[in-house]
Amino acid sequence: MAKLRVFSKNGGNLREIERRNKRKNTNGGYKLTKKQMKEVVKRAKTYINEKINNITVLNIGKVTPIYRILKAIKYESVI
Repeated sequence: MAKLRVFSKNGGNLREIERRNKRKNTNGGYKLTKKQMKEVVKRAKTYINEKINNITVLNIGKVTPIYRILKAIKYESVI
């Protein structure tokens, strides 16, 4: 930050620096290695554990109207 202030006070054009930085970063996105991608997938699998079998109402087993509806959706049968 101090370097930018000095550059500005000495008559430098900050917009020109910003344009140069944008040109350098035009490829966009993040660069991840294969190892990092595997780690992300591994973590996501542990957090994304939500499935149709993971519904609390169905696991309780008490037959209520919502239980019947969700079970019908789960097994693709007519309500």
